[in-house]
Amino acid sequence: MGIKCTSGDLRRRRHLQALDLGNEQQMVLEMRPAHDPTKAYGFVGVVVSLKDLSASVWLWHRQQWSVGLKESD
Repeated sequence: MGIKCTSGDLRRRRHLQALDLGNEQQMVLEMRPAHDPTKAYGFVGVVVSLKDLSASVWLWHRQQWSVGLKESD
């Protein structure tokens, strides 16, 4: 975790990708999958500012062999 959100293949125990959140999004707190295990998305809790500890929830989604992130509305 930290300033990068990492994804991997748990069955093969292999690192797939690391997404840098940049300087503004300082810390990934947790990643949670969707309640339905057949769905290829989930949520990421992110600390946006270390000054006031404000947080945001982002949506992650899997596309083939990569993972994308976007701030949820």
